[in-house]
Amino acid sequence: MPQDDADTLNRWTEYTGEDLFNERRLEKPSIDVSDNLVKLASSEVVKPISDLARNKSPGEDEIPAELLQAMYTSGKEEITTLINDIFKTGVIKKDLTSGVFVALPKVDKATYCSDHRTISLISHASKILLKVIMKRINPLIDKHLDDTQFGFRKGKGTTDGTFLLRNTCERMMDCQKDLNLCFIDYAKAFNRVSHEKLMEVLARAGIPSHERRLVCEVYWNQSGTTENMIQRSICTANIYCKRLSPKRAAYSSTVSTSTTFDMLMTLSSWQSRKNNFRLCWIASLTNAKSIA
Repeated sequence: MPQDDADTLNRWTEYTGEDLFNERRLEKPSIDVSDNLVKLASSEVVKPISDLARNKSPGEDEIPAELLQAMYTSGKEEITTLINDIFKTGVIKKDLTSGVFVALPKVDKATYCSDHRTISLISHASKILLKVIMKRINPLIDKHLDDTQFGFRKGKGTTDGTFLLRNTCERMMDCQKDLNLCFIDYAKAFNRVSHEKLMEVLARAGIPSHERRLVCEVYWNQSGTTENMIQRSICTANIYCKRLSPKRAAYSSTVSTSTTFDMLMTLSSWQSRKNNFRLCWIASLTNAKSIA
């Protein structure tokens, strides 16, 4: 059992080290910008601002979503100008790539690190930038996702996948046919996403170079403090804070995590299509980070 805040921090770093802070990551790749940059319209930024969820924990800057939503038009135009500059230069300031690591207990009286779910709180300004990026690349990504990919997709949820699986089982039983299922769950799936592999997949998917450059900038420059992780896990009075830089994992925002992970799974193309059912080839049913 850790004796003080420093011991607790070291234990958390040791626990997550194999996943988030793997030092084997290569240097940040150089991306040649060859596409014509389409300037962002004000509406492309105003919409993500209005879509920000209210009453959510802020990031390291402590700026709530409500403050950004309450800005006058001139303030939102300033944010539009800022994001256009980011797209043009490919440089994202540290304020937009830093967060706060938090450990949320998964069970009552959580004691061990494995009893917690680690997340990162990022600033709402960063969420706006990510929403703009994802809005631009989502149509390109969706073209490559398999029809059997459910969860975190518009018009397709895990409920649909469960219904399809159950319906398939019932039909096979009616026909008195054998049905073999293999359930696979990826442990710490989002935490183990290789940044190099992700950038390779983005290029294969035909994502424009400006957007890929920003995604690369976000992943290679992201960092977070552990202050809240220690306070929430052992409720200490004194604050022992350390800044860490994840070397793996999909970025800690549901705006991008689920989509990039779905695409990584699909375009990695390790699944083979073998099962034929009523003229429909079914290799798997994929829900977020699990496969049946």
